[in-house]
Amino acid sequence: MYERSYMHRQPLSHILCTSSQFVVTASSDGIIKFWRKAQTGIEFVKTFRAHVGAIRGLAATSDGSLLASSGADNGLKVFDVLSFDMIAWMKLDFTPGPCEWVGGGAKGGEHSLSSLRTLLAVADADSADVRLLDAAAGEAKPLHVARVHSAPVRCLKFWPAHGAVVSADSRGLIEYWSVEPPFGLPKSAAFQYKTDTDLYALAKARAAPTFLSLAPDGEHFALGGTDGKIRIFRFRTGKTRRT
Repeated sequence: MYERSYMHRQPLSHILCTSSQFVVTASSDGIIKFWRKAQTGIEFVKTFRAHVGAIRGLAATSDGSLLASSGADNGLKVFDVLSFDMIAWMKLDFTPGPCEWVGGGAKGGEHSLSSLRTLLAVADADSADVRLLDAAAGEAKPLHVARVHSAPVRCLKFWPAHGAVVSADSRGLIEYWSVEPPFGLPKSAAFQYKTDTDLYALAKARAAPTFLSLAPDGEHFALGGTDGKIRIFRFRTGKTRRT
């Protein structure tokens, strides 16, 4: 009797669940696999040899229709999740870090980024810049560059309910910023100065972020650190709820 294994051959680097009932996994050798949620467990769908080397970022749109991956090979790829096809490939002139789809969820003005389209925010692995690209259209030239950190961004997540991005850099500093220039503090934040928050907690511990996860309730987020601790923050106040 013969059996076929769909497992990854190298350690997993990313696991992502989309709102369109798919699970996407990525491994350190640049392989991406699509899985479909079933009544019992998951079913394998397709494998992509997406990048040569490590995958730096993996992100899905809030509606689960598009997936983006960034790699150490300076490649950026966009997939149609529902048809399991790669629809765009871009070669970047910088080494990308994590990526995240932003926009499309906040109530902006008529000509605001958030109300018009969803862009892909791609962090630069070697600088503090975060570039906003129209990746779905295959455009590698950034429309905007957000400079809200002083060190390379290691984690970033977009919160549609607040029209805001939460990000953390290699020095452990956490920032909130809106998806529209000048990328200032979002209106939903209940503080004006970071000194009134616990957003320096990771930096004070001299730790770097390892992961960032947003809670479905729209009020909390969790941040893992190299100090082995997971900190849960209240979004609006920036205060820690539990460590």
